[in-house]
Amino acid sequence: MRRFRERIQGIPGVTEVAQAECAPLSHDFSASHFMVLGRADMVPIEYNHVTPDYFSLLGIPIVRGRSFTPTETHEAPGIIVTESTARRLWQGQDPLGQTLREISGREYSVIGVAKDAQVAHLGQLDTNYLYFPGGTEDNSRSYVLVRYSTGFTDIATSIRDAGRSIDPGVSIDVTRRLPRSLARTFANRDCAVRSIGRTGPAALLNWRVRDGVLQRKSIRT
Repeated sequence: MRRFRERIQGIPGVTEVAQAECAPLSHDFSASHFMVLGRADMVPIEYNHVTPDYFSLLGIPIVRGRSFTPTETHEAPGIIVTESTARRLWQGQDPLGQTLREISGREYSVIGVAKDAQVAHLGQLDTNYLYFPGGTEDNSRSYVLVRYSTGFTDIATSIRDAGRSIDPGVSIDVTRRLPRSLARTFANRDCAVRSIGRTGPAALLNWRVRDGVLQRKSIRT
């Protein structure tokens, strides 16, 4: 996955590349239960694994603390929570440095706070939500987000060529523009564009990696 992103980043006209386990506004999400230290109850929180450029590509600012670094992996203990999540879990307290314990017993420390955004569900800004670092590992389910400044046709061809340079037998589907794909799903293009936080050309790819091998990919519409 890292090699694929690097090759896409080298395509003329590509300005940003990011990776995410769950596509923006796809109603596709992961979730788990976490314990806030000092409280007895478990809190359900949705989450996403993302690379550092995810936030800038989608126009989601980090309002406190910091974003992930390129060297942070799935094993890193740092997490980023949304503003609403921070207020709900640590009302009146500084969320930075606070600890969440997953149901598995693993603990994570808050390193940043991201501005609320409709990242998973259209019309929902205040869902309990946090981000884990995507790291350099290959995910079994990942989307690649690409922002570009040139024509779509050439970019799409180059992206497909980048995938085939890693695996000649791979087939890659590329959406034309992220807002257009979301509009087909939610039938409300203006709202979908505003919820991303940033307009402009962006391509969305989906792929799966099994046993370290890049396999056929499809796109959700």
